[in-house]
Amino acid sequence: MRTVERGFSISVLSPIIYDKIKTNIILLITGPPGSFKTVLMANIVADIIKYSDLYAIYLDASGMGRRFEDYLAFMKVPIRSPLIGGRFITMDLAKMFKESPERDISEVLYSVRETSSEVLENKLAILVVDPLDSPFVRLRPDYGLPVLVNSLIDLKSELKVVGIVVNANTRSKELIETLSVISDAWLVTGFISLKEKRIPAVKVKKFRGVRHSYDTHPIILAEKGLRIGNPL
Repeated sequence: MRTVERGFSISVLSPIIYDKIKTNIILLITGPPGSFKTVLMANIVADIIKYSDLYAIYLDASGMGRRFEDYLAFMKVPIRSPLIGGRFITMDLAKMFKESPERDISEVLYSVRETSSEVLENKLAILVVDPLDSPFVRLRPDYGLPVLVNSLIDLKSELKVVGIVVNANTRSKELIETLSVISDAWLVTGFISLKEKRIPAVKVKKFRGVRHSYDTHPIILAEKGLRIGNPL
């Protein structure tokens, strides 16, 4: 399997990340619904491929049936260069499972990776599933989490980033606990009260091999894209 050795920086995370991020990582973002997990992940992905000729595939499991960039526009949420010259590719994961209900998420991930290697000439750098806890995502009982974990680790060895978004709730507790162990980076989003306003915020729960801030930082939706503010 091909292993990417170069490191890279992500400007959107610069206030909380102090070292260059090493490649081949599993990035987990968790938090309550509506806490800007998707927008944060999308901006991170955009920053990674912005100055390269690499591609990112975003597997949208929301079941909304929209192209991802249309979803962001609908939510009136900015993203830096959302299309990145056509290299930010969205696929409807919910539709895939409806068309092939017998397939497990691990099988779908491998299939997307193999197909994209040929179509994108081995320039796929990022694969994201959002959200992995979606009722539209199929996890076969006879496979279970161990098979999913193995598939994510395998994909990690071939890609710069394997991104996973999970809604934090009672139903996804076991999933988050399992993913937090194998993840190299874990960001937790939520809301805090500041000057009588409820604002989205993010905190680094884990970032293996990289110096980072343990403080809570506001998520700021600026005109030119999302950014992370100074610690609160």
